[in-house]
Amino acid sequence: VFARTELARSASWAASYALADEAVDADEAAFQVHAAASYAIETARLAASECVQLHGGIAITWEHDAHLVFKRAHALGHLFGSPERHRAAVTL
Repeated sequence: VFARTELARSASWAASYALADEAVDADEAAFQVHAAASYAIETARLAASECVQLHGGIAITWEHDAHLVFKRAHALGHLFGSPERHRAAVTL
């Protein structure tokens, strides 16, 4: 999970720099944004599922905050689009 988080962080930084730099064309910036969103949302899903798995049955009850992490990761996928949608928007 740590390695995937670091990949998502690097992709997010690259997308931020691409959007801030006027020398980067719009197609490259869009590619960077879609790649970063795909990494970040997929990593959020992975981290949430591993959190629930690690904590077992208590993770889906009100006695532990792991259910909030799971719900947030699920909501991010609906709010910003699924990783599959972002990967489909990228032309290779």
